[in-house]
Amino acid sequence: MWIPATITALTQNAHTMDGWDMAISLPTDIPIVEDGDNCSFVAYTSWRRTIFYRCSTQPDTIWKALKALAEGLDIHATARVFEVEPDTVQGWLNQAAGHMEAVSRYMLFDLHLTQVQVDELWALLGLRQEKNTRNSRWVWSAIDPVSKLFLAFVVGDRSLDTALLLTHAVVGVLASGCVPLFASDQWSVYAIALLAHFGHWVEMPRRHKRGRPPKPRWLPLPALQGSRRW
Repeated sequence: MWIPATITALTQNAHTMDGWDMAISLPTDIPIVEDGDNCSFVAYTSWRRTIFYRCSTQPDTIWKALKALAEGLDIHATARVFEVEPDTVQGWLNQAAGHMEAVSRYMLFDLHLTQVQVDELWALLGLRQEKNTRNSRWVWSAIDPVSKLFLAFVVGDRSLDTALLLTHAVVGVLASGCVPLFASDQWSVYAIALLAHFGHWVEMPRRHKRGRPPKPRWLPLPALQGSRRW
């Protein structure tokens, strides 16, 4: 009986329990253990480490449901359209959000950007019937207007602390020494948040020979001075 020593780019179809075919692919050059007449190898599903892994629903249905949510359809309406439970749609959304966050942390780093747009959007959270219990929140976002890349977002109140959190998240994905042009709605807290992250201590010159030397001051970087538009 012929037993190969390695399998290169082997792909075979496997019939799943829910009634649809799912490709099972093996990476290149997987070693095969030869023990007499036995040949063993490890196969990996093509959905491994994706939002479709171990899901009983077809990926096409999940993908269309997520597109409907992105277009503004709420969870209950999406559940009615695709004839599933709202909790199921909520689970798909949670899995997609976690996957997106993991991919973003892995992919977004060391960015060299020329511009960054920051803004905040007021939103209400809760059911429309529960007017007294609905909470108002502000969704802060930062994007690259050139590539339309979504850099960071923060959900919180409209305060300096939240502005600092958003600026800190943006700085975390920028390359070292990169100071892009920040455009905002001219709210004063952005100036404070940017100065906190794009500033440095500067020794002030002495005005008089006698007395104590002046204390150093925290001033904006020269590159930030040329990019302040509020």
